[in-house]
Amino acid sequence: MPVLVAGEDGSPRCTTCGRCATACPSRCIGIEAPAEAAALGRPPDRFEIDMGRCTFCGFCEEVCPVGAIVMSPLFELASADPADLRYDLERLLVPADLLTRRLELLARAEPAAGTEA
Repeated sequence: MPVLVAGEDGSPRCTTCGRCATACPSRCIGIEAPAEAAALGRPPDRFEIDMGRCTFCGFCEEVCPVGAIVMSPLFELASADPADLRYDLERLLVPADLLTRRLELLARAEPAAGTEA
């Protein structure tokens, strides 16, 4: 499932660019922030993913320019109440040290500067 990477200070790496929400085919990502937040690279006021609608395609991870949203090894989600599948910013934040393997894999997959992908 997708999660947000927390920086060293515990805040999300997210810069509120909105690329993840735009790329999402199931439209399960919701972001709210002041208009100037994206221009200044500030984290969002609200970030939510409805895991009940998420197809776990990974497009959000692919388009994120700062590695703020990644696919985690968590995949088993079950609930009798659909509201329990709405993950807010607090539930989505995972410390970067717990995502080391995924972040290293993504760093190796990035094309080197000056080469074509």
